[in-house]
Amino acid sequence: MTASEEQSQRTSLLQASERLVTSMAHVGVRLVSHPQVTAHTDKVSRELRQARAIGQLTVLTATSKLKNAFAGDETTRSPEPAPTPPAEVRDAPACIPDYANLSAAQIVPLLGALTADERIDVATYEESTRKRKTILSALADSTS
Repeated sequence: MTASEEQSQRTSLLQASERLVTSMAHVGVRLVSHPQVTAHTDKVSRELRQARAIGQLTVLTATSKLKNAFAGDETTRSPEPAPTPPAEVRDAPACIPDYANLSAAQIVPLLGALTADERIDVATYEESTRKRKTILSALADSTS
């Protein structure tokens, strides 16, 4: 898509959103002046004002986002933030075979057979990775 086509598309989107806000206001005015509505004027007027305000806010917010998205070309936009480096990935404890694929309900019964050092390994792994409360509380109960 050429730059002139992009500019044309941007202009069309902005004009369409402005037309939508204008037409919403006209519809609200026509509804308030309708003969069947005048009996409940206060309530209906209040609800229409609220609905119109919400609609206008929504459209104006979207318009603002469109303007910001299409402001300038690619070279003037701010760069994307650098991705955050992944946290250090710990290996699953070797004391329980296939630990990474087991559920907490499968692991808890196995904790009683572990040595103190192995329980520390499991606790360290859980605290730094999956943070499963069932396992951590079972480990805390076994040390007290």
